[in-house]
Amino acid sequence: MKSRWHRLTQFASSWWVPAIIIFVGGALGTASRQAVTMAIPGSEQLLSLLLINVTGAFLLGMLLEWLQRTDALNAHLQRIRLFFGTGFLGCFTTYSTFAVTNAQLIDNGDVPKAIAYGLLTVITGFLAAAIGMAIASKISPTEEPHS
Repeated sequence: MKSRWHRLTQFASSWWVPAIIIFVGGALGTASRQAVTMAIPGSEQLLSLLLINVTGAFLLGMLLEWLQRTDALNAHLQRIRLFFGTGFLGCFTTYSTFAVTNAQLIDNGDVPKAIAYGLLTVITGFLAAAIGMAIASKISPTEEPHS
């Protein structure tokens, strides 16, 4: 007969636990994105999307660099990545809204604004991720990165 502990660890290693972790992180990320959008007054959708996506890129770069420099195979750290990386930041940032917003700008004849906004988002997102990774590399344990 299997022990209670064995059954519990079997359940914990099933796909349900990661799915629940991602679901909860995603729900909080979506709610946070909505809160940021509502905090920016008027119809400044471009500003809120830029802020959300650049902040998300910074935090994801920082998180993934930190995890790479720690024992990323540790089950606890894997759950942190699922909750914050896949769940929270995956739902906080919004590529689909970014793409649709640019398509709407083009459709409305505002091609220069669409190009400027698209480039600004991609370039600042890249820089934010790089800065997040650099910061995490300075504050992470001195363990060598995993290959």
